[in-house]
Amino acid sequence: MEKLLSLFKRNNSYKKIIEEGKQWTDTEFPHDHTVIKGIEGVSGWMRTSELFKRREKIYESFCAEDIIQGILGDCYLLAAIAALAEFPGRVQKLFLQKERNDAGCYVVKLFVAGQYVNIVVDDYFPVDAYKRLAFAGSRNQELWVMLLEKAWAKLHGDFVIIEGGDSRESLSAITGAPAEYHKHKDMSTEELWKLISVADATNCIMCTGASSDTKGIVRSHAYTLINVHEFNHKGENVRLVQIRNPWACTEWTGAWSDNDPRWTAELRKKFNHRSADDGMFYMPFDEFAKIYIHTFIGRSRDEYHHSSLPIQKDKAFATFEVKKLTKGFVSAYEITKRLGETIVPGYSIEQMRFDLYKFDEEKKFLVPLKAIYNNALGQANLEIELNNGLYVVSARYEKPTKIPYITFCGYTDEILMFAELKINDLSEITYEKLKEAFKTCKTAYRTETKRPSQRRLIGAFRCCLAGHRLRWTDKPYDKNKDYLCDNCRGKFEFKDGCWGCQECDYEICPKCRPKQVGKTKKEGSKEEVLCNNGHSMKFKASTDPEELYLCDKCGKAYYGIVTRWECEPCAMDLCRVCIPPPAGFKEEEIPEIDTCYNGHKLEFVMAETRKGMYECSLCSKVGDTHNGRWTCFECGVNLCHICKPAKEAKEGLLSAQTKTLACDKGHPLAFSCSPPDPGYGFCCDKCDGDVAKDNWRWACKECGFDICIKCRPEPEGRRDLICPNMHKLMYTTLPQETATYTRCDCCYKAFKFANGAHCCLPCDYTYCTKCADFIAQPKS
Repeated sequence: MEKLLSLFKRNNSYKKIIEEGKQWTDTEFPHDHTVIKGIEGVSGWMRTSELFKRREKIYESFCAEDIIQGILGDCYLLAAIAALAEFPGRVQKLFLQKERNDAGCYVVKLFVAGQYVNIVVDDYFPVDAYKRLAFAGSRNQELWVMLLEKAWAKLHGDFVIIEGGDSRESLSAITGAPAEYHKHKDMSTEELWKLISVADATNCIMCTGASSDTKGIVRSHAYTLINVHEFNHKGENVRLVQIRNPWACTEWTGAWSDNDPRWTAELRKKFNHRSADDGMFYMPFDEFAKIYIHTFIGRSRDEYHHSSLPIQKDKAFATFEVKKLTKGFVSAYEITKRLGETIVPGYSIEQMRFDLYKFDEEKKFLVPLKAIYNNALGQANLEIELNNGLYVVSARYEKPTKIPYITFCGYTDEILMFAELKINDLSEITYEKLKEAFKTCKTAYRTETKRPSQRRLIGAFRCCLAGHRLRWTDKPYDKNKDYLCDNCRGKFEFKDGCWGCQECDYEICPKCRPKQVGKTKKEGSKEEVLCNNGHSMKFKASTDPEELYLCDKCGKAYYGIVTRWECEPCAMDLCRVCIPPPAGFKEEEIPEIDTCYNGHKLEFVMAETRKGMYECSLCSKVGDTHNGRWTCFECGVNLCHICKPAKEAKEGLLSAQTKTLACDKGHPLAFSCSPPDPGYGFCCDKCDGDVAKDNWRWACKECGFDICIKCRPEPEGRRDLICPNMHKLMYTTLPQETATYTRCDCCYKAFKFANGAHCCLPCDYTYCTKCADFIAQPKS
């Protein structure tokens, strides 16, 4: 059990190793025969700095076509990784480092038994007699595939034990989402088509496998199910599935294979399909339904949040509270067989029952809602759509297990906060006991991120999903319309008004964001501060020195031990600037953030980053380096002016202003972010400073004359190009996925990446240049 607990304990030793910069060797996972146990074809080990002559990168882009399986039989893992590579932002979250380091120390985040685990690995990898990678690798000297495979091997003790497996295990490990298993023979072809079509449309990831060797298809081998397509071809309805072999070769040779004459030039261009033995191929859906025997679906969703509560018992109980409609999954995990055998020899998965209950409206007794038994991997997943109320989950083994360990997990659109119930039977539960247990939730609850949800970071619903400022209106846009709140999904009557964006048809009801935030109430000489729901707020100091607080009125962030107004039931905070402290309170200087997470002093700079922009480490908003930022160069921490205001920023910007309105030939300058020819960047004709090619500036394309926005600030009313999560879009001409074509998220038209695109890689969000130029045009 100690070995298991040490696995889930946070390990920060890698930070010191990377800081020292000396080549590091992982003694816990040595580069010798003990972790390969005589696998044929391995003749030695080499560092990636030797293999790639120090030109290696952790990643440049994530592309399924780059993944190549080696001599190790872990196709189930590589097929899942290739499926995840369709969504680069999801892969990026698995790596704590973004660039190579001289120490050769890297950290990979994997989801194991209901919790995230940081796996620290070095850069030694097995090679063959020709000093080529023996196991999985990438075509472009990128380490991400190699690191994922090695981290998976280290988690389980060696490379041999990770050969062969169920794709559900790997899909869950790299996404943290529940994974499903569907046998094709248990459903009709129409049901199967609907299943994979819906999964593809909702951005789930899929793997599949065949039962026999047929026309290039290999039996007992895992494949990635990339896409499904339905279209009309010469008057005939055609259904195709796109599949990839992790070997990066050996393809389907039947109908609609690479060299089939039915592939016209127009179709090849539409589907970005080429004839090459690269493992990527199309085949008719009817053939797929016959030859392949099962499909695995990872139900990953970018908008879902993780929460978990591990309990070291063979019979566990917990409670959680739902305050508004919540969708997603609640699960109970036990230790997988593969991991359990490395801890206790002879370990096996025991049958476990997982139940979900809710208190009735009169709060007298528990009502059973759903129940399920675990699958072969030790997972019990219940898909949920829950309304307000208190819920109870219980999990118990039918027989004694060698590792009594259960993790309750939530994967939902609203974070579930679990609290352990220290009872032996459900009959001991009362509504009062649940409420009492829930008060300790802040100490019992374990989440994988300290950041509040993105919706709250936007600032208590100050913007719609397109980034437009919400406005309070007393006049309904449409008197005949049924108004539906885009936060709580509940209907509401317009009456006195609501917050909305007419352009995007986006409304927030007064219950989710009242018009007035923070009210004061006087009764005689006593004055109270009330939250939005009318509760009396307490003025108190925070207790967690590592917690982040956001004022729900001004949106400003505070970090560490600070005093502020708090309503604990509503999770609402108000800073001392928006609502003054109570009478008689001794005024002190409001503490603000002045160090990074590691205690290093922050420095205010106006220096550019490599990308010409930065992401605030607290609120996740993207900032312009020309306006300055607070930074810790050692730790890579950046703070924007909302989270830490800076007098220097305003003064620095004002001192750099200029009245340059035209180029040397008198042509008026236009505000633009289009890259100049040949597209390698440019210099400001005012300060001679280098500026990134995708940055905004004032330009005369005819004369090649440019003024950076440090020398001439951006125009009033300009609208930044941002994705729904408030990240700045960056200009590129390089494909961000496997295809060279994509679809604009504004006009929904397909266009070619080579013609230029404005992208948010983490959110998979793209604008074509035509829409971007229109959106960013200054308001008159």
